[in-house]
Amino acid sequence: FPAAGYIEQGLAIASLLDGGQASYTLEDLSFLRPLVFPTLKDPIVRATYDRSLREFQIYGQTDDETQSWTLHAMGRVLALPSPRSGAESLAEVKERIGESVDVAELYDRLAAHGLAYGPHFRTIRNLMRNGDEILAELEVIQGPSEELEAYRLHPALLDGAIQTLVGAIGDKLQESTYLPVGVGRVVFHAGSGAPLWAHGRVNEHSSEGFEGDLILYRADGSIAAEVLGVRCKALHTKKLTPEERLESRSYGLAWEVKPLGESDQQTGDCLLFAANPDSCKELAAALEETGAKVRTVDAQSLTDVAAARKLIDESPQLRAIVFVGESKPGADDAVSDLGESKRLLRLAQALEGQDAGDASPRLFVVTSLAQPVPGSQTVNLAHAALIGLARTIAGENPQLRCTAVDVDPFDENRSLLARQILSDDPETEVALRGDVRRVQRLVPAAALRQEEEEPETRTVSATSVPAFRLSRGAENRLESLRFEEAPRPAPAAGEIEIEIKAAALNFKDVLKVLGMLPAKALEGSYHGAELGMEAAGVVTAVGEGVTAYKVGDELMGSFKGSFSSHVRVPVESLLAMRKPSSLTFEEAASVPVIFMTAYYALHDIARLKAGETVLIHAAAGGVGLAAIQVAKSIGARIFVTSGSEAKRDYLRTLGVEQVFDSRSLEFADGVLKSTGGRGVDVVLNSIAGETLVKSLEVTAPFGRFVEIGKRDIVENARLPLLPFNKNLLFAAIDLDRLMAEQPSAIRELLAQIWDRFEHGDLRPTPVTIFPLHEAADAFRFMAQSKQTGKIVLSFSDPARVDVVPEEVEKKLIQPKATYMVTGGFSGFGLNAARWLAQQGAENLVLVSRSGAASSEARRAVTALEAQGVNVMSVAADVSVEADVAAMMARIDLELPPLRGVVHSAAVLDDTVLSGLTDERFDAVYRPKAVGGWNLHQATRNAPLDFFLCFSSISALIGNPGQGNYVAANVFLDMLAHYRQTLGLPGQSVNWGAIGDVGMLTRDKTVAQHLARAGIQPISSTEALEDLEGSLLQGTAQFAYVDVDWSKWASTHPASSAPRFAPLVSEARDESDSVIDRVRAELAQIEPEQRGEHIVGVVRRVVGETLRIPCDRIDIDAQLSDMGIDSLMAVELQVAVKATLGVEVSLMELMKGRTVASLGRDLLKRLG
Repeated sequence: FPAAGYIEQGLAIASLLDGGQASYTLEDLSFLRPLVFPTLKDPIVRATYDRSLREFQIYGQTDDETQSWTLHAMGRVLALPSPRSGAESLAEVKERIGESVDVAELYDRLAAHGLAYGPHFRTIRNLMRNGDEILAELEVIQGPSEELEAYRLHPALLDGAIQTLVGAIGDKLQESTYLPVGVGRVVFHAGSGAPLWAHGRVNEHSSEGFEGDLILYRADGSIAAEVLGVRCKALHTKKLTPEERLESRSYGLAWEVKPLGESDQQTGDCLLFAANPDSCKELAAALEETGAKVRTVDAQSLTDVAAARKLIDESPQLRAIVFVGESKPGADDAVSDLGESKRLLRLAQALEGQDAGDASPRLFVVTSLAQPVPGSQTVNLAHAALIGLARTIAGENPQLRCTAVDVDPFDENRSLLARQILSDDPETEVALRGDVRRVQRLVPAAALRQEEEEPETRTVSATSVPAFRLSRGAENRLESLRFEEAPRPAPAAGEIEIEIKAAALNFKDVLKVLGMLPAKALEGSYHGAELGMEAAGVVTAVGEGVTAYKVGDELMGSFKGSFSSHVRVPVESLLAMRKPSSLTFEEAASVPVIFMTAYYALHDIARLKAGETVLIHAAAGGVGLAAIQVAKSIGARIFVTSGSEAKRDYLRTLGVEQVFDSRSLEFADGVLKSTGGRGVDVVLNSIAGETLVKSLEVTAPFGRFVEIGKRDIVENARLPLLPFNKNLLFAAIDLDRLMAEQPSAIRELLAQIWDRFEHGDLRPTPVTIFPLHEAADAFRFMAQSKQTGKIVLSFSDPARVDVVPEEVEKKLIQPKATYMVTGGFSGFGLNAARWLAQQGAENLVLVSRSGAASSEARRAVTALEAQGVNVMSVAADVSVEADVAAMMARIDLELPPLRGVVHSAAVLDDTVLSGLTDERFDAVYRPKAVGGWNLHQATRNAPLDFFLCFSSISALIGNPGQGNYVAANVFLDMLAHYRQTLGLPGQSVNWGAIGDVGMLTRDKTVAQHLARAGIQPISSTEALEDLEGSLLQGTAQFAYVDVDWSKWASTHPASSAPRFAPLVSEARDESDSVIDRVRAELAQIEPEQRGEHIVGVVRRVVGETLRIPCDRIDIDAQLSDMGIDSLMAVELQVAVKATLGVEVSLMELMKGRTVASLGRDLLKRLG
């Protein structure tokens, strides 16, 4: 449910309240929690309105009506008419903003960041930008007029306007999903017609989100609405990195060892076509030994289709037709003679129309060393086109069950090949090496890497690097925590270096790792987004001019990035004190933050006096225990709360007056009873929600309420003012911000605390120590609120700490080198040239048969030259060896050394095999295949870093109607493998559908066909962005395609072939396999017992998440009472999906759910 929908609901409420006004105004809109539409039924939405506050709230309920309502949005309706708008006229905005922005690219970027808009919400027609401003022309919303007129601002239009703000960010777009979280003011101006123009301006932007304004204009130029102070939050876990995107779209060919089954053997007559019949004597003999009647024919007789058909007709009752390629060809045969490919084509054309069924012959294409199976020493390029044609035949004529069998010509024993030919085995691509039979599979590239068992991340011992620090990694998960090598420069003048011996955790660190702190919570703070707020260590170096400290001094304090082996701090901004000799480093690290917070809150702010009463919430935590010591030293009466019985028992041993349950509001009655109804003089609170409100009610007259929590503040929660009639003082403190804004106050606090420790008035709280290599466990321990007191990481054993070393960045592109792109004046090739320039290439050679003859090509060259790129435009036919030689001579004479080749030249002339003439075959095959060979030959001695061939996914799947194109691309694939066997760089990428340039942009019919086949268009920008990593890895061949394999399988005739099984079966089962398994289990259980079964599964999952035995889980206890707060709920959400196949939102897990109620709801969703 979009934020725009809440705005429209707010405007609807305003129109009912202030009927007759020309405009309505909303203020302070907050979108608190998303309303997710369930699969079982529509949600129930309820709006409330408080007339005294003029506030509205929008609640949703997606479960049974007995469940609680969830507050999703709130805002305020202004009573007074809005002031006259001072916005620019539409004409003025149009005159100033003129830089065109590609709308399709914007939606691609939004989809890449997790916001995939359907057609009804793609309402931007045209887009223009000028710096941080954007102007969008919006689509006219279609529908019944009476329905459209009921809207003030149609949510689809308003949502489209908000989308434009993301476009205004432009190149500053972070790797994030941006979701609206609030709007400062919405002013709706009555008028005729819906808004058709949106003018947006981004006012503030950071890695955590942005804020901007929108003005919506009607067609006549009048202002329809002003949407001011739109706040969008960045959710950093959504957008795939280039590496992750590459992983999700990459596929490769695997070869599995699979012996041939004995039971599959059949007998029958065989017809062999061979360029050298004598070379097939061993095969014919092996076939005859099985009882087959064999006829061997010279393949040269396949001069035309009629001749081929005559030969076939002369051999009725055929079991198999075998086309055997030349067994020992020379390397140059790959380009000098396409005769074998043409003869196979004639044979395929002659077989077209053969009756399907068991009696029809099966076609085998036998190649020699053409497949790059594991351990291959060479690749026979002469047979690459035969493999390509075999794949196309399998796609166009599935009744032939065309099978490509690759053999070793030096293996004279042909019995295994004979058995393969006479087998009913369904495999369509097979490689035979000696007695070993391998079959081909198209698999996700990740599966190939798993077989190689290469570690994903290399680590070294912390003792082998100069310095290291704790990093969040790439994901907002505790498991992503890792130590990384860090630089260790010498301290500058006025600085000291401190070697950290121990560092303490704070809950703020956990929230940072999980990405749960909004930008506003970190704004203006001393530590910002860095991990680690306090530590103890030893001075190991001092900079010039430092006299107050010397090497060997032991310090404790608040240091930025405390989870590092070493920190450098300017002495003038040092927030530290000398470590008392009575404290260990672990104890010292636990002191600064909690005692400064407690002392500042109770002594400085609350001015707690002897004999007064104080209520300390969450008192078993670090701040709570420190506050108890401070309060006792003052002589106050102490009341405390805590969330578990074990912690409450511990608190009773400390001599406090009363201990209450922090998870219940009953503490209020206990406090009033213990104080004779008066209440407490001071409250130290860190618990959000109703606890805060209830605590205000039990604050005594002239009492002081000190808030140290952040949640209610960040969410802008409201305070009831009636309790303040008792002359109350409310103060909120943030020590992190105090460090940044008043460092002198921090130093004074540290001095007072040091003095108290020296005199024995204060002592460390209990400390739970984790060794540094168990840092993730320490964070999890805190996330589950298991600790009493502080958690400290000990740096005493760095040898056990694994550190990700700092890698020297590999640069693929060198400025002082030359890079060639064939087909580089248009389409994907031109975008590849632009990408090379963006990567730093200063010298480009662009090649095509016509060179820079077109206006498009000349504009492209001019644009590249304007970026400072030296462009050599070459008109050459790379399929002509002399043209390539002349081009290379010119490059050698005029440019720096050639370091990279991108061969993207391509010609398309699609037709089914029956219509494929020699001329049409050559026209497509020669620019790609022969051109690739000529470039290989011409650059064999060049110092290339890469030789990249742009192949196609059609080469792997054998697109019907593209026999010539498939054959040419298979040649490029094999050329990449061949070059690598020579020790030369060679890569071939089987690209999927590139959607923004080339064929798909010219032919919408093709795009629609691909969409029906499940092949989604890919932007060339993403494709090239993802390419660099694979080039650096040196992978010989991989496919890059965005495809729904189950859809593809329903449209491709050869999809039932086993070589596609890993993808087709996985795609069919991926989304349903888990849920189908669970439903099958439920079907075996009596209906009345199914609920108990699912509740038991949920109970087990909860136990695993909490790391406790499931028999200790009370199914009727609320999840939040078990320690599953918003942090742990993330893990539980993933676990439920993995175990039951059902999505469950975080909101559902956090709104007072029990194991039993969650189980019952999941059972309903399982149907």
